[in-house]
Amino acid sequence: MQNLILALRNIGRNRRRSAVTIMAVALSCGGLALFGGYMSWMFKAVEEQTVGSYGHLQIYKQGYYARGAGNPSAYAIADYEKIKALIQNDPVIAPMLEMVTGQIYFHGLVSAPSRQTSGTFIGLGVFPDEDHYVTEWNPYRITRANKLKVNEAIFAGPPELDENDITGGGVGLGLGKILRLNEEA
Repeated sequence: MQNLILALRNIGRNRRRSAVTIMAVALSCGGLALFGGYMSWMFKAVEEQTVGSYGHLQIYKQGYYARGAGNPSAYAIADYEKIKALIQNDPVIAPMLEMVTGQIYFHGLVSAPSRQTSGTFIGLGVFPDEDHYVTEWNPYRITRANKLKVNEAIFAGPPELDENDITGGGVGLGLGKILRLNEEA
């Protein structure tokens, strides 16, 4: 008890020093709380973005990482529907599933000879309806990029892909500008 009385008297002796110390501790605690909230939000945003882009679980054909980048179609999984059904009917995994879908990543060089332009690209082959479901996965209700007013021009218009058009595709704004696709040939 004697130590507590001594501490309180010491605080009261130099009020300005005590006020500055208390303010420094309060600001530090506030900064730590803000940084902790920011880090929590960042981890949730990265998780949401990763799942929306790649999914929770990925299955690759053996050798894909070593040699698949040069020829991704050679490492496409044969009998996709059978493997999809196998995963969906697995007694351990099935209760945890929301969706099973296929994707193929590829990259290359594309050119528009009539415009004398070319560029490199990264592509993603998807099933459009299933991909839309995956990209809308948002359990934390984080504000989506397509909902921000600043991005209206990027996300304007109807979806680029049609489930019934197996040869259809879309080109990003950056690649479209490089290839000058909006100009007459």
